[in-house]
Amino acid sequence: MTLHQRAGVARTVLGPTARTSQLWTIVAAGAVGLLTVWLTARRGVPAPDLVLPLRIAGVALAAGAAFVLDDAAAVTVASAPTGLPVRRALRVALALTGVAAVWSGLVAYAAVAAVDPSGGPFGLPVAGLTLEFVATVTVAWAIAATVAATVEAGSGGVAAGPAVLALAAVAALAPARWVMYPAGPLDPAWTDAHRRWVGVLVVGLLVLVRASRDPAKRGPLTSLRATPRFPASP
Repeated sequence: MTLHQRAGVARTVLGPTARTSQLWTIVAAGAVGLLTVWLTARRGVPAPDLVLPLRIAGVALAAGAAFVLDDAAAVTVASAPTGLPVRRALRVALALTGVAAVWSGLVAYAAVAAVDPSGGPFGLPVAGLTLEFVATVTVAWAIAATVAATVEAGSGGVAAGPAVLALAAVAALAPARWVMYPAGPLDPAWTDAHRRWVGVLVVGLLVLVRASRDPAKRGPLTSLRATPRFPASP
């Protein structure tokens, strides 16, 4: 199939994919994130006080985004000409649009609401927080895709949502040597922590791509798990 043909197929299935994607989970998680940031920002606090609420909002948004990869019709359309990589890529693209819009809105609101003691605008470490957020979303999708590939179609988000919350809690309790959530850009651990976040992002992407391969190309172990077993004939 040529690239032009693949693009045509993608345009054909984009509408049905959008209708079956659980994009409402992103909206719901975004509302939770906005409430979290607003509860702090309404007091007119400086930017450092909004780093933690934004992180909490990002984790909640990542947990909600994990459900977008769930496809209840995955088994039915497994033999369709549009393979899993294309269908997964479309879902990721749709989800990216949603989470990017919500995250941008949260950061913009926090940047406007944050003030210094004199009442003027105060900068936020947007780049660092966005890196943490993107890495967390990627991990959520990697978990969801892996679970969907090995257990039951449509169940990835159910596992990935709580897993992301648990991993974030573990990261928050990491020892000082491996801190993942430094207080702010002035924290000496800020640069090293975000180097680790780059590593988390790369690993998450690799796992997501591998779990999104065509089932026939995943290797013998996956094939054995996916093959139904029948009792031996007497």
